[in-house]
Amino acid sequence: MHLDVKVGSGLPEQERRTRIEKVANRLSAAGGSICQRIDNEEGFWLVMQDPEGNEFCVD
Repeated sequence: MHLDVKVGSGLPEQERRTRIEKVANRLSAAGGSICQRIDNEEGFWLVMQDPEGNEFCVD
C-alpha cells in the first residue's frame, strides 16, 4: 500500500508548495526522511519514508 498525504489541495501553487515543505519538515522532525522532491509538469510533491523505510508522498 502507498499513502498520499494531501496537505495542499485547493491552495494557490506557491502556498501549496510552502504547506507541503512545512508538513514534510514536521514529519522529518518526527523521524521521517525526504527521499525525493518531484517538481515537473505533473506538479510538486515530496516522496518520504517513515523510520521503517515505508514510502509515502506528501502533496
